[in-house]
Amino acid sequence: MYQNLYNHLYSLEFKQLIFFLIVAEQGTITKAADILNIHSPNLSTQIQRLERQLNVNFFDRSNKRSLKLTEAGQIFLEQVNLILTQTSQAIYITQQAERGEIGRLSIGFNSSASNTVLPNILSNFRQEFPNIKLENMRCSTADNLINDVKKQAIDVILIHWSEVYESQEDLEIMTLKEEPLIVVLPQDHPLASETEISLQALHQEQFILPPSTLTYSIHQPVMMYCQNLGCIPNHTTDVTLMLTIINLVAGGLGVSILPENARSIQRSGVVYKDIKESIPPVEIVAAWRRDNKSKTLENFVNVLKELPK
Repeated sequence: MYQNLYNHLYSLEFKQLIFFLIVAEQGTITKAADILNIHSPNLSTQIQRLERQLNVNFFDRSNKRSLKLTEAGQIFLEQVNLILTQTSQAIYITQQAERGEIGRLSIGFNSSASNTVLPNILSNFRQEFPNIKLENMRCSTADNLINDVKKQAIDVILIHWSEVYESQEDLEIMTLKEEPLIVVLPQDHPLASETEISLQALHQEQFILPPSTLTYSIHQPVMMYCQNLGCIPNHTTDVTLMLTIINLVAGGLGVSILPENARSIQRSGVVYKDIKESIPPVEIVAAWRRDNKSKTLENFVNVLKELPK
């Protein structure tokens, strides 16, 4: 059975199916030949060849002026329509995939990216590429996300980046936004009424910061800037989540230095203050593997390039 099927399929050509379809729709060889822009005898030969190949009579030729489909021909017409429609759809979808217009994309981000650039990125990307499925959306620390993107468990990540971090030669990194650092104080702190806070004024304070054990934490740049200005914390408490840090500051356990997007967290008991000294901002960046040649990722990166800085 399979050998017979293989022989039929191997000898068939798509143009024969199209020839059959046009002849069946027009009812005459002459009209079909005009539409196909070929000679009538050549078209008639192609139809007869197809009938011989399949050992089927598609047309009742008793009427010299027109061709009428036989029962087998009618059934074959229905199936040819399905085949050509599905083939056309397959070609269209495949070409969409080649252009990165359909597919899947996984995105990781930290809380700061979620508070700042992520909503606009997702909105713009969904508008431009509605048929791409965003999956495996993950909020985590930069350390975890960098590890995930390197292992190809995720396509692209949105995280903080600082000049003090070690370089990542296998990752492409694009700056999306620069974000200044701010001071977070308890509402009843002696400096709470000040407009700006000098880091030197925080010397010997209890600091609450993201963990120093994380390689890609703002702990490192914050401590470097403080020490350069003669600000040495009395003690540092490591806390992973920004919201928890702010809650602990509100509880009077210490002060913190966080990215400016922390202001979006409205919490009674804390005040947010600009830093008096000029210190480098942290960056929110997108990062992905240099060897990831996905068209879907390429389209996502192009959307990122259109974001206002």
